[in-house]
Amino acid sequence: QVVHIPKPAQNSLTELAIMGCSADLLVCDMNEPPKTVARRAMALLPFLSKGGKLIVTMKFPGTGREHPGALEGVKAVLGNQVKDVEWHWLMANTLCERCLVAAKA
Repeated sequence: QVVHIPKPAQNSLTELAIMGCSADLLVCDMNEPPKTVARRAMALLPFLSKGGKLIVTMKFPGTGREHPGALEGVKAVLGNQVKDVEWHWLMANTLCERCLVAAKA
């Protein structure tokens, strides 16, 4: 079953709670800086089943593909709540965007 909640993720927590959500996949186009995305993702993790995937678009200030240290900063915020944290540059992403992919631990 696919459920689309047409509002920002941080404003969707009530709907997720009402649904009793335990999703295998949560996808969100946040377009926020990496540490903001990580903090907001923490609020979504209770609605993700163990091993479930979280895919979130992050936006970096400036330009360029390399953002040294940013992934480690995201991992530090998410801590041991997730595993297999990585990011990908998708063809649909601008040079300032990356998709964070993680699995709930």
